[in-house]
Amino acid sequence: MQSRLGEANCLLGLADVEAFLNQHADAQQHYRQALALYQQVQDRLGEANCLLGLADVEAFLNQHADAQQHYRQALALYQQVQSRLGEAHCLQGLAAVTRAQDGPAAALSGYAEALPIYLDDVGDRQGAAECLLAWGEALALTGDLDAAAAHHAAAVDHAEATGDRWTRTQLWRLQGDIARQRGDLAAARAAYDEALALAATIEGTDWWIATVNERLLALPSESV
Repeated sequence: MQSRLGEANCLLGLADVEAFLNQHADAQQHYRQALALYQQVQDRLGEANCLLGLADVEAFLNQHADAQQHYRQALALYQQVQSRLGEAHCLQGLAAVTRAQDGPAAALSGYAEALPIYLDDVGDRQGAAECLLAWGEALALTGDLDAAAAHHAAAVDHAEATGDRWTRTQLWRLQGDIARQRGDLAAARAAYDEALALAATIEGTDWWIATVNERLLALPSESV
């Protein structure tokens, strides 16, 4: 049993690295292999971690039905083993899938459910920053710009406390989006420029830089 558990742990770690490197097919394969081994040794937390990893990859690949199923399975297992952090990750993932499938307004309650777990139950400021970022993005898409700005400001506070450059980069983009929707083109350009400058210091963000450049180039010219 110990050898199978060790093999499962190695496969899970490998899959996590592959997912981070956007090697999605390899990550999915190794998550499934690890999942089968965790099931053999009846390690519920290991199963949940594999299902969460699979769901995250599937959500990134827009495989929403599979992602939703695996988030829900992982959530049930995390609740069994009383992993509140795992629960929060699943709730946030489910909210993101709901946003993609049913629109941003439908996702708001999921983010609202996840945030207090991050803040009050486990004290995870990084998770709180990411949740507030996603919540703010959804609010901006609904047109509630004041609420979006408030969530953005709260997320910035947490992201700066943790020193997380990637979340901070995305927050600059959200700031630009809010300014653009408000018609403040100068502020939007300034925020997008900050996002691009910070993203350039993070390896593997070329795809993201391209999307922000598209937003920047799509801004109308300011009247003189």
